[in-house]
Amino acid sequence: ITNAKIQDLAVSTLKIAGNAVTVPVVDQRFDTVSGIGVGNYITVASVTVTMDHPGVLFAIFTANQTYGSGLRTSHTMLIAPNGQPIIVGGQAVTTNICVSNTVSVGPGTHTWTVRWAGEDSGVRIDARTLFVMGVKR
Repeated sequence: ITNAKIQDLAVSTLKIAGNAVTVPVVDQRFDTVSGIGVGNYITVASVTVTMDHPGVLFAIFTANQTYGSGLRTSHTMLIAPNGQPIIVGGQAVTTNICVSNTVSVGPGTHTWTVRWAGEDSGVRIDARTLFVMGVKR
């Protein structure tokens, strides 16, 4: 088919030639994690994606963060498969964490990790999602 127009289409599984876009991989968690001190990072999410061709991986992490009384800080580190961290935080009373990054990768298995550190047990995160997708073209 050289040209086609489809008005309304339902597909149970869509396959794109050469698998140009990977199926997104998600690590979604709802348990509560409490801080154990500045610099004491805890792994709070991890996703592994396999690419059969070189391409680009995009990751975004979001989380809900809560506090007891008083001002407290936290740091969130999104670590790319190449080991490069993107760190956000340091501000007092950040309630919504969002950090993203994009890296070029070769064929193979690639893991993204999110590590988080709360100033003390009064800083907590619960609902959180790490979303990763690969693009091969």
